[in-house]
Amino acid sequence: MKLKTKILGVLLAILLLYGILSYGIECFVVFPSFVLQERLEAEKDLNRCLEALRREIHYLDEFVHDWAAWDDAYAFVQNTNMDFIRSNLVRTTFIDNRLNLIMLLDLDGRVLWEKMFDLRTGLELNSTQFPDDRFPLSHVFMAHTKDIESSVAGVYGTEKGPLLVASRPVIRSLHQGPAKGYLIMGRFLNEAYMKILTDQTKVDHRYWLSQDPSIPAESRSIFERLQKNPGPMFEEQDKSRLFVYNVFKGLTSSSDLIIRAEIPRQIMKYAKNTMFLVLISTVLAGFTLLFVMFFFIESGGD
Repeated sequence: MKLKTKILGVLLAILLLYGILSYGIECFVVFPSFVLQERLEAEKDLNRCLEALRREIHYLDEFVHDWAAWDDAYAFVQNTNMDFIRSNLVRTTFIDNRLNLIMLLDLDGRVLWEKMFDLRTGLELNSTQFPDDRFPLSHVFMAHTKDIESSVAGVYGTEKGPLLVASRPVIRSLHQGPAKGYLIMGRFLNEAYMKILTDQTKVDHRYWLSQDPSIPAESRSIFERLQKNPGPMFEEQDKSRLFVYNVFKGLTSSSDLIIRAEIPRQIMKYAKNTMFLVLISTVLAGFTLLFVMFFFIESGGD
């Protein structure tokens, strides 16, 4: 065998080994780092969605606090003067403030006034979970401390869907007690509300109650796994979409929400394009080097 043939063979073997090592590094070092980065960014997007929901609950709680610390409301829970209702708790109160539910209870849980609306249709709603006469003292809406500034706020599951709800003691306008009752207001976390949250966060996401029969089968199985192992969970839906899931704890065990955020896989698309270009560049560089060496060897042989 000629020397130049041996040299070319060795060079070819070296280039082949280099290509294999380069490809291995891309597959087992570079690519996993892109996967990790994709999931970290997806988790950030999911947390932004959860924070938006917490913020909505906080704003609702503050709104209820403003209404509950009011002398007129304080007088109503003592004398149930319907002039207060006719002047303040009218249909426009629900519409202007995007409220689906308003209730006033006394300290024993007796329902002094309640109304629930579907804002889209304008029709009044009924729910078996909200009694017309009296709430038990153990009900979560009445789980207040003796502090007149105490608050119960969060997600409450109903047969009509998840309800963002806040309950505050009714006190005087100067934030003086004693409390004489409770004011409860709520907003359904429906499709229209979820669209508002999606527009706020710029992340396509949605919520389901844990007991919702309409949860997709794959989402339900992930929810069951999340109950055992809390934390974000990822599902590669396809080449262009990554689903990330988590649980938002409700006011009761049946009020837990499962959240699913849909994340475009831009990082992974960039990673695959970059790795492909690097691989092509490596192959072209190898063949170029081999051609140059072959040229010099042939020239030297002459």
